[in-house]
Amino acid sequence: MPDSKTHKYVAITAGVGFAAYRAKEQAGLNFLIEVVGGGLGAWSTGNLPDIFEPAISSWHWSTFHSVAAGGTIASQVNTISAFTAFCREQAAMCKENPKRILMIPLSEGISVPIELDGTIGNIFSFIEQCLWLLLAGFVSGAAAGYISHVALDGLTGKRPLPLLSRGF
Repeated sequence: MPDSKTHKYVAITAGVGFAAYRAKEQAGLNFLIEVVGGGLGAWSTGNLPDIFEPAISSWHWSTFHSVAAGGTIASQVNTISAFTAFCREQAAMCKENPKRILMIPLSEGISVPIELDGTIGNIFSFIEQCLWLLLAGFVSGAAAGYISHVALDGLTGKRPLPLLSRGF
């Protein structure tokens, strides 16, 4: 059975690959940011099943290591696509409108708006654009990372994955 390090590397590879596939129509920096987001998402979920169900025995697989858990995530590919499209739209809006409004609080309930445009507005807009693209890749990578863990256990384990939970 694979150890934590193997799960992490396989998950990151799967997350980067899936995010790159999903971002294949993006250009330049947008593509790179989504791929990095995919790696981060997979890194965060690559060992998640073992966090929920620690490997204290060879029989530790249950609901989070099941075919149903992996299938549920895989079945959400349309939802992930819609969320990715939403994130990309938000990033495009940030690029089109670099003006930002900063609210400076004076006292409780009273704030003064300051419009940031020019260089400072462009910097904040670019940061926000990058965060939206990172999130688009993160979601794809997180799904791929979790599924890669379940698949790797199912392919290399001595026992089959449970359908729904231990004993079923």
